[in-house]
Amino acid sequence: MKYPWNSLYAKYIDDPNKKPLTDRKLINRSALLSVLISFFIICIFIPLVNYLNTKSFVFKINHKLKHHVFSRHKFIHRSKLYHNTSLQQFSLWTLIGFSCCYIYSEHNVVEFTKRLGRVSLAMMGPLLFLTLRPSPLPHTLYLSLIPIHKWMGRVIILQSLLHTILYCFYFISTNKMAKIYKMANMCGVVSIVFFFIIMISSISFTRRMSFKWFYFLHYICTVLTIPLLDIHSRPKSRWYTVFNYSMIFFQIIYRISKTNKTKVTVVKISSSLSLMEFPLESLKKQPILPSGHVRINNYHNFFLKRWFYHLVPLQHPFTIASLPNEKNVKLIIRRGNFPLNNDKYYYITGCFEPKIDFISKNFSNNSSLSRLFQKSPLHYNIKARRVMVVVGGSAISFGLPMLRILNFNGVNVRLLWVTRDYKDLCLLNYFKNNFNGMEIYITGDVANEQDLRIDYIDWENHGRCTDNEGEPVGRRWSAGGSADEWDANINNSVGRSPLQGFLNKKKSQGSLVSVDDENEIDFTARFEPLKKRGKKLSDELASETNNDRLDENNTFVQPNETTKLPIETVNSYNSTELSTNTQDLLSSSFRKPAIIIPPDDEGNIRSSKNFGNETKLKIPAGVRLFFGRPNLCDDDYQWCLQKECIGPSDTNECCDPNVATSTHVEDLDNVWVLAAGPVGLVDKTRRWATDHGLHYHEEKFYV
Repeated sequence: MKYPWNSLYAKYIDDPNKKPLTDRKLINRSALLSVLISFFIICIFIPLVNYLNTKSFVFKINHKLKHHVFSRHKFIHRSKLYHNTSLQQFSLWTLIGFSCCYIYSEHNVVEFTKRLGRVSLAMMGPLLFLTLRPSPLPHTLYLSLIPIHKWMGRVIILQSLLHTILYCFYFISTNKMAKIYKMANMCGVVSIVFFFIIMISSISFTRRMSFKWFYFLHYICTVLTIPLLDIHSRPKSRWYTVFNYSMIFFQIIYRISKTNKTKVTVVKISSSLSLMEFPLESLKKQPILPSGHVRINNYHNFFLKRWFYHLVPLQHPFTIASLPNEKNVKLIIRRGNFPLNNDKYYYITGCFEPKIDFISKNFSNNSSLSRLFQKSPLHYNIKARRVMVVVGGSAISFGLPMLRILNFNGVNVRLLWVTRDYKDLCLLNYFKNNFNGMEIYITGDVANEQDLRIDYIDWENHGRCTDNEGEPVGRRWSAGGSADEWDANINNSVGRSPLQGFLNKKKSQGSLVSVDDENEIDFTARFEPLKKRGKKLSDELASETNNDRLDENNTFVQPNETTKLPIETVNSYNSTELSTNTQDLLSSSFRKPAIIIPPDDEGNIRSSKNFGNETKLKIPAGVRLFFGRPNLCDDDYQWCLQKECIGPSDTNECCDPNVATSTHVEDLDNVWVLAAGPVGLVDKTRRWATDHGLHYHEEKFYV
């Protein structure tokens, strides 16, 4: 039975040595084209896009398209390709890989099959280039290249698998299966087995079952596949093999040169978090910018095991929670399979600098700033007016140094920390930081931990530059937000009330214990108006939810009312006199010192008189505490639109983006949204920032 195989190839099937040289040139040309396109996207296009996104004219275009066009058209906004970055990466590299295979194939199945193998081999070079740590590309953090590496690798495996299947079908149809036992072809079969192992182990389910075995299999199979493909390929691929091994050897040499053995101190914070500390001088490369990270590996006494882990870089990345000028490096680590031993030696590699485009240390002298301020180690050149930082779990190590640096340099900042365990709040006592603008959301079930009391305490301000009046240089904050926001523009304030956290807990109580919802943001729950129960006090408080605050005498204040209701009087009301939501509101406006009591199973606040044995936690002043997951909604976007008014204005346009002379797009050019932590939290934050056309930066460690 005859099959319609390539007539050109059939001329040389009996004698492969008679194959004309032009066919090999065409095959090599397809492979070279795939390499050039891949390196163009990785080395030129991605850094160029990252650079242009920092420019004002590009931001205006992106904001108008994303916020005013794409987000308002359901066909675009609901399409899977718009928000799904994984689908975008897979579509891009599939299109590039198979297009390069199809070109020069003359619509022929056999020629297309040959190019599938050659192109997949050629793209191994760009694939390994993406794994360099740190990335040599400007304006690009190597962590942001991991998704590209993942999906490019899957496309390469798919092409190799299709190449093997088509050739096996060809050998069977032509009764030449004996050719598969040749040395070169057997190397190809072993290579596809290694590729299959890499593919299975890289699936998220198997990868999370045992990350250690995933990494060993992934790394070792990749190293062994390179020489096997060199033997299998015809014509030979010496230059591709040399480049691939050069990437691996360069990474090993760089890693060893930046690694140091260090004794660490480990303190257990809670059942889920620990604090690791070691001297700054132990780092081979000391940090310059805040929120950098190091990579840590265990130190093994057996020298062969030590060298094995030098060659196979199974390292764990951890963000530096301390400032670059502090003598000790602090790491916040989530307790898991990684062994944490006090007074033990570890191999520490780094530091790896973050790539945050609006902050830099290379600043120019500004005559408007005092010399003392410019010489401060906390002074950075920051091209941002407002910054919202969203972190989850142990990723608070990314937010804490960023919060202090931004506060010190006069940037209006909000730090939203989402955590499951309220005991994680003890972590803040190890950082004498400026916590103004910090909001903590406890998403875990506290039904079994009812005896909770939290006191606010004051830390002395260390290392902060002051002006002539003794006030810190930068923005001046009150306990719940900036003073000018609460005082000069109290009616337009968009500060989130702690009451909203309790309502969110009610709406999402069924999902609090779910592992998938850990440290994530709830975008589905919406703030609901308080139910009126006929009491005048309840109605008045419900209508002023977002404008509630405490005055200096520790009394509850409604900005539009002259009556001041002491907290002791409010607490004297029983459950029949005040609605449940009103009690939530009265119990959730904080001032130091204050006691915060978690809600019961139904979200109701209990009186402190009903408490027996109490657990007392101390957290710094300036922190706002909520129970439940946060909502990123229009109120947060309105916060991004706000301006800092210096004085009274006839039009008050600095606080209203809808006036005719408003330049809110230009103002949003100086607003950034940062996210770090679990994949779900980071992805949802990115979607919110994308829908509103805001600057966005993320750091997430893939597992």
